[in-house]
Amino acid sequence: MKKAIFSAALCLLAGNFVFAQSNIAGLPPMTAGCVKPNQTQPIPWNYIAERDIRVIQRIWRDIDIHDERNRLLAANSQLAIILTEGFFNGSYKAYSAVNDRFTTPLTREEFIKLLTPGSGGFNPAVVTKYRIKEDWLYLKSSGAVEVRIVGIAPVAEVKDANGIAKEQPAFWIYYPDARKHLAQNKVINKEQPYIFNWDELFESRQFDGEIDKVIEMKK
Repeated sequence: MKKAIFSAALCLLAGNFVFAQSNIAGLPPMTAGCVKPNQTQPIPWNYIAERDIRVIQRIWRDIDIHDERNRLLAANSQLAIILTEGFFNGSYKAYSAVNDRFTTPLTREEFIKLLTPGSGGFNPAVVTKYRIKEDWLYLKSSGAVEVRIVGIAPVAEVKDANGIAKEQPAFWIYYPDARKHLAQNKVINKEQPYIFNWDELFESRQFDGEIDKVIEMKK
């Protein structure tokens, strides 16, 4: 699957669109349009009619910021801190990593305990991987593919009861809820000057990750 790179020029050519809510169960809202550079709002999603979806593939992938292909994330290694700040300022909920279905919201006290030294070792300043959960929508009319990130989780090394270290998600964030907060946080970027914030980084697919699991959800 090739990376879909958004061009700033395409954004400048975009007109005004009417936002529309998707009625697809389990999928985040979808909108249409584009934004001008330097704005601190999420890039609107294209509207997709449910009847136009031929197949949905749900994909889980791990993004290693030490991978050369992810040097932009390595240069901006504070993403886990930004995600943590968004929870504490009330921008969105954080969910327990007991599963990736966003079923168990963490309380403020539980989140603080998660960050407490000795409670499992999660330190947002030293996270080196991120796990993302996304839907790839294959469209009937155009044959195109639209991608919607559903969730994101910092991956940390923790020790089990036997003292054996292993990597696992520290917590999950429902990505559509976090997009506004991500758009308000700048990305230091000299290579792709049209990438201004974290929402633009993810929406323009400025990352590469190893696919861990794929599930086909709709035919």
